[in-house]
Amino acid sequence: MIKTHRRVVAASPDRVWEVLARIGSPDDGLFPHEWGSVRAPEGIRGGAPFHHRGMLCRIEAAEPGRRLWIAFPPEHGGEHGFTLTRASGGGTVVTHTLRVRQRGADRLSWLLAVRSMHDAVIEATLDNLERAVGDGTLAHPVRHRHHYAHLLRAVAVRARRDRTHPAAVNPDAAPDSALGRLLPAHDFHSAYRRRVAARPAEVWAALESLTPQELPITGVLFRLRSAGRTRPSAGPLSGDGPIPVLVLEEGHEVVLGKVTQPWHLRPVTAPIPAGDPEAFTAFADPGWVKAAMGIRLDPDGDATVLSAETRVRATDPAARRRFAPYWQVIRVGGAGFIRVELLRAISRRAEHLAASR
Repeated sequence: MIKTHRRVVAASPDRVWEVLARIGSPDDGLFPHEWGSVRAPEGIRGGAPFHHRGMLCRIEAAEPGRRLWIAFPPEHGGEHGFTLTRASGGGTVVTHTLRVRQRGADRLSWLLAVRSMHDAVIEATLDNLERAVGDGTLAHPVRHRHHYAHLLRAVAVRARRDRTHPAAVNPDAAPDSALGRLLPAHDFHSAYRRRVAARPAEVWAALESLTPQELPITGVLFRLRSAGRTRPSAGPLSGDGPIPVLVLEEGHEVVLGKVTQPWHLRPVTAPIPAGDPEAFTAFADPGWVKAAMGIRLDPDGDATVLSAETRVRATDPAARRRFAPYWQVIRVGGAGFIRVELLRAISRRAEHLAASR
């Protein structure tokens, strides 16, 4: 896959290189800080390390006034970088090119989140470059907006914030759960929690009355994943969604789940009755994963601890190996955004109900 961004800036290639060569340094004014940071601890030179979003990359080429090229780690495959050429009418054409070899779940990750965020980061980087080499303004200041990418980033930031404030959650509040009884052992796991300023009855009422319009990110991700075939028409308790309800304990917990092979471009569902917890538990054919999410309410004084926990159990080692890269994609991408958005929407509606009582 090749992705290209191009910008003409009113400066010579040598001037552009002066700014570009500071990327990853303490004086870096190029990489947009709202998207994190990059580091070039040994400076910009061929063969030097380049740290990018948790990956240890390598500077493949650093040719002043011409190009800066960076190789991803071998396990990721691919490369990206900037090329500088003189524009016919003066100035410099700055081209950023991304080349990656996408495999399996990488394609899904690109469609769901990475493409939008990549576009936003590169365009913001080119904005900073244009400002730095010129008079501080942009020739076309309303060139791009990337609302979806910034929405994804905001949800991810909130997810990290929620996970780094454990004092707001009582870790002993849920020693047992319907989810735990359904899938006592698991190979993959994630959990999100939120303290809601409302009583459990109000939180449950909010969960029951939740609408797809309150979950815009979830709707977009489901449509992308299913190529437009899946459009949630009701809330998670309706039974009409893509994941059937397995257990419903009124006012306390709901568990949704199914047996599937999600690593296919079009996920395959096991031939068992949808929404049957006994069939779900008993299923043991090799080559599948059993995935379930529990949404649970636990009282905490006048408030409620609302949690969304996901457990996945592979039916054999081969399925576990096939699912592992897919899990890495969805855990930090689509599935994480869906859980955070779900808890936020329930909380918002429940606190509104509590305020109006």
